[in-house]
Amino acid sequence: MTNEQDFFSREINVLNNSSGSAVYTGSNTLILRKAIDEVGGFPTDTVTEDFELGVLINSHGYESMSTLEPMASGLTPTDFRSMLNQRTRWARGVVRSFYNVHILTNKNLTLPQRLTFLNSYLYWWSFLRRLLYIFAPVIFVLSGIKVVDANFWLLMFLWAPAYFLLHHSLSVASGNIRTERWGEIQETVLAPYLFIPVLLETIGIKEKKFKVTNKDSSSNKFQLLYALPYILLWILVFVSIIKFNYGKFGSEIMYGSVITFWLLTHLFNLTFAIFICIRRPIYRKFERFKLNTECLIKQKGRKFKLKTNDVSESGISVRSNHPIYLDPNLLVTVVIGRKQYQAKFKCDLIRVAFENNTWTYAFKIVKFKKKSFNEYLQIIYDGFNNYLTTERDQWLTAWDVLLINISKRFSFGKGSKKINHQNSDSADFYPNVSVDESAEVNHVSAKMTNFSFDFLVLKFEDSIDDFKDHERIICHDVIFKSNHVSKYGVNSYRFDISNLKKLSKQNHFKELIRKWGIVF
Repeated sequence: MTNEQDFFSREINVLNNSSGSAVYTGSNTLILRKAIDEVGGFPTDTVTEDFELGVLINSHGYESMSTLEPMASGLTPTDFRSMLNQRTRWARGVVRSFYNVHILTNKNLTLPQRLTFLNSYLYWWSFLRRLLYIFAPVIFVLSGIKVVDANFWLLMFLWAPAYFLLHHSLSVASGNIRTERWGEIQETVLAPYLFIPVLLETIGIKEKKFKVTNKDSSSNKFQLLYALPYILLWILVFVSIIKFNYGKFGSEIMYGSVITFWLLTHLFNLTFAIFICIRRPIYRKFERFKLNTECLIKQKGRKFKLKTNDVSESGISVRSNHPIYLDPNLLVTVVIGRKQYQAKFKCDLIRVAFENNTWTYAFKIVKFKKKSFNEYLQIIYDGFNNYLTTERDQWLTAWDVLLINISKRFSFGKGSKKINHQNSDSADFYPNVSVDESAEVNHVSAKMTNFSFDFLVLKFEDSIDDFKDHERIICHDVIFKSNHVSKYGVNSYRFDISNLKKLSKQNHFKELIRKWGIVF
C-alpha cells in the first residue's frame, strides 16, 4: 500500500510552508526552546501533543517549515493492529486539538493557517464519506432505497467529469508519489475503524490514554480478525453486483453502468483491504538501511578496510573486491564511522556470497557497549534510507499490483520460503572461489573447479562411482583430506575438507590460496 505518510510529508506538508504552518508531526523536528516556553510547554489535553503544540507555536507568531530533503529516518508500524492504533490516536488527537485551540475562531492564526489546520481536521472525516460511498449502491441494489436520486444522463453530465478530473488533477499534483486510486484504497482500509472514534471525539468522549505505537516486526496472531469487516463488505458488494446485473441486456446494462462501476470499484478496494490486513510475511526483525561508508573488520590481529552495503540494528553487510578468509567460529570486531559518529561492536559471521562482481559478508551483531550502540543508531537513522523508492512506477498500475498480490499469495508457498543461509549451497561461511588447477585422487587426474575452505569441487573426464568418504586430494603438494564425497554435477564431485585447521598452518597451503586471489 502506498505510504500516505510519505505523501503527506513530501507533498502536502511542503505545500503548507506557503502559510508558514507546516504541521508538526512529532518525529525529526527542531523547535526553538523559547517558542515551547512561550506557549506553556507541551499540551496534555490531547493524545497528539505534537500537532497541538505546532498550532500553538504558530498562534504566537512563529512559522514552521517542512524540508524537501529527508534529514533523518524513522520507523513505521509493520502490522495492521499497530497501524490502526496509531491512526486512531492521530484522528482523535487532531479532532480534540481542533476544538482545544479554537482553530476557526483563533484570531492569532492567519486565514491560510486556519485553512491548513482545517484541512487536517476534515481529512479524518473522509473515512465516514468513504463508508457512505460503499453502502450507497449496496443499499440501493439490495433494498431499492435511493440514497442519491439521479438518472443516468444527470450522472454522466455532473458526476463523470468531476470524477475523472479529480483523478487527473491528483496525478498531476501529487508528484508521482500516489494516485487517486491509492487514496481510495487507503480510505477503504481505515474507514470501518476510524469513523466511530472520530464521532466519539467530536461529541466530547475523549481518548485519555496515550497508546505507544508498536513498531517491531513481530506478527499478530489475531491479524485475520481485523479483516472481518472487509470480508463482510466484500460479500455484500459481490452479491449486489450479481443481483443488479442478473437478467439485464443491452441498454439496461448501459443505464446501470454507473452503479456497476461503483460496485466493482468497491470490490477492488476491499480486496486490497483484505490483503493489507493479512500482510506479507516479514523475515527481518529490523529494517535495513542502504549505506556506503568505510568500515574496519578485525579478527585475530588481521585488519581489513571494506565498504558497507547496508546496516540495521541487528546486523551489517559489507563488501570486498577480493575473497577474504574469516574464521566463522570466532567473533569479528567491526568499527564503522559516518559523519561525526563512530561505533564498535562484535559480530558473528553468518553469510558469504559473491554478488554483483563483489564479495558480500553478512554479520549478526552480538555484543555492544551502550555508548557505541547510541552512536550506531545515529549512523543508521541520521539520513535517508536509499532502499526506499522515491517515486511510484507509472507503468505499474493498481491492477498490476492486485494481480501480483493474488499470484504471490495463492502460489501455495512456492518460492516464498525463508532461506536458511547457513544450510544453503547458495551461501556459506566461506567464499566459494572458482579455480582452475590440476589435482589427483587415488592416482586419478582431475580438474579442481571450486574451492571454499570447507569443500572443494573436482571434475573428472569420466563418471566415477567408487569414491569413499575418506579420500586424499593432492594439489601442488598440498594434501586435502575429505570426510564426505557427493555428486556435484556432470562428472563433478564435492569433497568436504576435514583438515582445514592443520592446512591453515602450512605455508604451501597459504601460498596456493593466495594464488587464487584469497586474502588469508
